[in-house]
Amino acid sequence: MLQVLSEVLPLAVGVSASAAAVIALVLILQGDRATSSGSTFTLGWLAGVGAVCATGIGLGIAVASDPVPWTQWLRVILGFGLLFQAGRTWQTRTPADQNAAQPKWMAGLQQASPRYSGFLGFALGSINPKNLMLTLGAAAAIGNNGLAPAEIWIVSLAYVFVASLCVAIPMTIYLLMRSKAEHILGSLGSWMGVNSAGITITVLLIFGIKLTLGGIAGLIG
Repeated sequence: MLQVLSEVLPLAVGVSASAAAVIALVLILQGDRATSSGSTFTLGWLAGVGAVCATGIGLGIAVASDPVPWTQWLRVILGFGLLFQAGRTWQTRTPADQNAAQPKWMAGLQQASPRYSGFLGFALGSINPKNLMLTLGAAAAIGNNGLAPAEIWIVSLAYVFVASLCVAIPMTIYLLMRSKAEHILGSLGSWMGVNSAGITITVLLIFGIKLTLGGIAGLIG
């Protein structure tokens, strides 16, 4: 189990390095319904990551007894997908001498309802391409390593926990440090906004290479 944890938790860190989720949550926490909308956003993120994780584990279990190394091919495919996404992000990044425009979907998040915030959190945690590919790759490995059911639960919960730190930490800061939260979260959101492209490209490159090389090594080894 420890070997599987050492393999999948770095991927969870990659999911947690989600500038868009942090910026969206900071904007929501600046609104009138900060507590309720921020809470549903965080729960939605947890549900999104958990849903993809469960799907990947099911896939891994389904092919665990298959002699064809499907999970290795999946790693290669997902690795290439991450590298492709890194290239697209590089091409569409805002030049350093210009201010990045806020995505249209972030407009009005200060007034977002709890229901919409929950849906947005779920979408960012699940169907966001980076998070989807990283979680599928990690979860398929969890299901394909012959772990006992209890071990699968432990590893899965650890993965979802680490992958959700990007939203859990800001939400905790808001709930526990109301007087200072606005300044802290505002600074965090601003920093993420300036560096979001660089963070995303770095994560995509690191884990794209990791998954691709790991899958190729598994296929030829």
